[in-house]
Amino acid sequence: MTEVKKRNTESKKIERTVLINEDDYCIRTAILKNNLLTELVVERKEKKGIAGNIYKGKVKNIISGIDAAFVDIGWDRTGFLYISEVSTPPAIYDEISPGLLTQEKDFKSPIEKALKEGEDILVQVVRDPVGNKGPRLTTFITIAGRFLVLMPFIERLGISKKIVDPKERNRIAEILKKIRPQHGGLILRTLGEGKSERELVHDLNYVSWIWKRINFISKIKAAPSLLYREPDLATRFARDILSPEKDKLIVDNFKKFVQLKRFFRRYSLDPSSFLEFYNSEVDLYKKYNVEEEIQKALKSKVWLPSGGSLAIEETEALVSIDVNSGKFTTAAGGLEDTALRTNLEASKEIARQVILRNLGGIIIIDFIDMKSLRNRRKLTNNIRDAFKGDRAVTKINIVSSFGLIEMTRERINPSLAQILCESCPSCQGSGVVKSVTTVTIDKEKEIRKILQKTKEKILKVQLNPEICKYLKERKRDRIMEKIFRKRLVLEENPSLNREEIKFNS
Repeated sequence: MTEVKKRNTESKKIERTVLINEDDYCIRTAILKNNLLTELVVERKEKKGIAGNIYKGKVKNIISGIDAAFVDIGWDRTGFLYISEVSTPPAIYDEISPGLLTQEKDFKSPIEKALKEGEDILVQVVRDPVGNKGPRLTTFITIAGRFLVLMPFIERLGISKKIVDPKERNRIAEILKKIRPQHGGLILRTLGEGKSERELVHDLNYVSWIWKRINFISKIKAAPSLLYREPDLATRFARDILSPEKDKLIVDNFKKFVQLKRFFRRYSLDPSSFLEFYNSEVDLYKKYNVEEEIQKALKSKVWLPSGGSLAIEETEALVSIDVNSGKFTTAAGGLEDTALRTNLEASKEIARQVILRNLGGIIIIDFIDMKSLRNRRKLTNNIRDAFKGDRAVTKINIVSSFGLIEMTRERINPSLAQILCESCPSCQGSGVVKSVTTVTIDKEKEIRKILQKTKEKILKVQLNPEICKYLKERKRDRIMEKIFRKRLVLEENPSLNREEIKFNS
């Protein structure tokens, strides 16, 4: 078998390698820089996120005390809508974050004057449900293309802050004035830098078509109902982040590979220069050591190259990160220099772990104490630099005299642990174990591997009852039998824990 379908990628410098893995359970996108995993996003097919989706909702309750409303969008929990997210009068937009917009608003009218109970309302989800909290909503609808974001209810033009060249900003501004729709506004995304008027018009036609379709459906569907679903994880990445000039994209699912080829050709891009189909018996994520890094990212302790370590604890209220010097050898300059060296090394790994684990909300970092104000300032600048590549909005305070840094990080989707793990029944939630779904995916891969290699016509497998039931309910045993043309017998064994498996041919 050909391991990777070779493409003409020698002519460009690869800055990032993006691995897209898809199976019957989930889609995973891993970003590698210098062969090191820096970012991982997992989307379960059974529990797909709803951020970016647009709904025709119905106002259920208005809470005047907090100027907010609960809106029924047909989800298991009502959505939460602040008065500042109601689009009359228009909001002030100042920056694009991936897929959606970050907003500053000054709307002081009472919620009762803006909304009425029982009223139908068009809303978009800006944050997935987290824990006991329902989805966060906005009425500032945005339709994201690859280069442009269409804002149907905002009469404003804008340009991403990441485009800093004055000449380019002026050129773009003139194009936006020329092509702007009769109603609504536009913002040029970072990927739109350097694009021609023709390319921008092409993207505008696409997002305008989506909006017209949403508008049409909203008039014929009763609330609550889904009007627009955000594309899947792989397509969102291709739309929002991928740079064909700098990235190499490797996909191990042929159907997804073909789908992405079509997407790129819509933008007149030649996918053969950056898109590859991976076809090998060796798992894609194992080949690139991603599976091992995922296992490490689910542990609280992270070792540093020097011998120091990080202790990362995620709770519902906040995330705490403790820096320990461990076996770090005392520097020639004494304890102060040792503390500085350890802290600087830790700050880079902290940024990587926070982004990789998708930790959000309030984050408290306890560095090793340093007396020198100069050293504390150096550490503050160092950790801010380490987070510069983060697409989420972060705010980092200076290091205190106690070695503490308080920071906040935008939280849109659940963290990696919240997706892959669940509360441990043995410790009533004080720790976590891999969820049934996560373990089942691993066990099915093991079974498939044996079915592929064994010459026996019948394979008997003993599993933990929860895992066995999960596979049978979804008829995974029958699917594997058809694929490998062998008899597969799944048996429950209560003595096995979730991650144990026994094979008998």
